[in-house]
Amino acid sequence: MSMSSATRPAAAGARRVAGAAGLALVLLVPLSVIFTQFWVARTEDLTFNQDERRGVEYLGPLTDLLSTVTEQQSGVVHGRSVVTLAVQRSVAGVDAADRRLGARLQTTQRWNQLRQLILEVTGRTFTSPTEAYTAYSGVVDLAVALVRRAGDTSNLILDPSIDAYYVMNATLLRIPLVLVDSGRYADLAKIVSSSGRSTDPESLAQLASVRSQILAGADDLSAGLEKSFESTSSNTLGPGLLRQLDDFRTAVDAVAPRGSPVSGGSAADQDPAAIEGNQDTLQRVALALDRAGLGQLELLVKTRVDAITRQRMYSVAALLAGVVVSVVVVVWLGPVRRPASGEPPPRQAGRHGERAEAGSVDARELVASSGMALSARRGGARAAR
Repeated sequence: MSMSSATRPAAAGARRVAGAAGLALVLLVPLSVIFTQFWVARTEDLTFNQDERRGVEYLGPLTDLLSTVTEQQSGVVHGRSVVTLAVQRSVAGVDAADRRLGARLQTTQRWNQLRQLILEVTGRTFTSPTEAYTAYSGVVDLAVALVRRAGDTSNLILDPSIDAYYVMNATLLRIPLVLVDSGRYADLAKIVSSSGRSTDPESLAQLASVRSQILAGADDLSAGLEKSFESTSSNTLGPGLLRQLDDFRTAVDAVAPRGSPVSGGSAADQDPAAIEGNQDTLQRVALALDRAGLGQLELLVKTRVDAITRQRMYSVAALLAGVVVSVVVVVWLGPVRRPASGEPPPRQAGRHGERAEAGSVDARELVASSGMALSARRGGARAAR
């Protein structure tokens, strides 16, 4: 009986420990699974957006280079010399960006090939405007392809937000093509005029095609940015791009008036020098719009990166809170429990406790036997009398 009483508290304590541990697992296992899934998903989103920021950083100097090469093409076609310093500065800008980001964006090999071609073509002397136009056009096409490559590998082309997507569409897809097409339009106008083919149907059709490409790209860009302004929650997107967009539209209308492609507003009816001047203005305002657009795109993506970072911090705090709660539960339900105020301490089990209990039993028996003996003696005395 004494041994059973001694083991009973230990068994109860073990049951409390098992129950506390089970409850802690019930709390921690689902919380850990949810935390892990959330952390992995948010980490993937963070990596996606960080790559987008790398793409934005790379596209800035690359678009500047594209504009520079296009300008040099027009200069050579119009009989001017290449501005070597401008080319070197643009190449150096992309060199610096590629050293930082090329490995991640997988652009280094293509850039090295394009870099060599740019230096070769800008160092050549051409015998005719047509020869220069053809040589430069091949290099410009490769530069546009590299712009697209950077957009693909940086995930910019896959941006899921409407506002950021249409800003990406403007800066990554439309402005580079407008830069290229407007330069070619001015160059073809010069070639057609100088060769006496201003009434040639094939030449007019070629001019009309390039002109239509300029207008289509500009219209798509404008419509996309307007959708971006309508859907965004950014306070800076609209104010940061509206003025540049208006300047861009005005410059496009000056280069490619919206008249008949073969009369009234065609390049054949305009002075090639005037077209070139208008094209220079379009190049300048298009680059300004591109830089402003890339700046706003960076802000949009940075906002998402900051939000993901905060969410990950909150998830870590929630996990730590769950661990703390589980520890508290284990301690509270564990075997060590202090007696409440006024509660007598538990009786000590063991050898000394058994002796005390035995001693108290012996004392009661001794008192009872003494009382019985005293009663017997008193009864014997009455009988003798």
